[in-house]
Amino acid sequence: MKLSNSFSVSIALIVLLQVQWACERGEKGHASELDSNVVESVSFDVLTRLSPEQLIADIDGDGKEETIFLVKNQQSQKEGICITELAEAKDCTIIGAGNIYFDVQDNLSWVQKWLIRSPGETFEITFKDNGDIEGSKQVFLSHSSLGLYNEDDLGGIITYREGGYTWIHQAH
Repeated sequence: MKLSNSFSVSIALIVLLQVQWACERGEKGHASELDSNVVESVSFDVLTRLSPEQLIADIDGDGKEETIFLVKNQQSQKEGICITELAEAKDCTIIGAGNIYFDVQDNLSWVQKWLIRSPGETFEITFKDNGDIEGSKQVFLSHSSLGLYNEDDLGGIITYREGGYTWIHQAH
């Protein structure tokens, strides 16, 4: 699937953002109608600085593959990811790009590599209330998940649990 170079979304007072965009590179996307709670419209550029440029996997465990691609908010210049159902290509969850989602920074420009993590055991770094590292614990990924890491292999995993995306902090 080719993605457009940019698209627009209407940000509503909900975490899940819907977006419609042209699937051919170079066509401009358009904001989709959400509901009467729309507070602003934001445009995003699709970035191609990571390899591969997009990832495809079933990361929410619903049996349908999602496409994941890197985006930049044209207004704030903050980077993030868009996760969309491959078959439908109209609903998009934006994580980062100026949108704070589950205590992860609103700018994912630090990401230097990404990959699909297979289901299975992994670890999560735990923190004390003051922010110091407390230790780590074993966690289980019940389906494919998205690993995001910097050049020193620090970062974490975005996985889908209990109806929403969750961040698992770790060093790769």
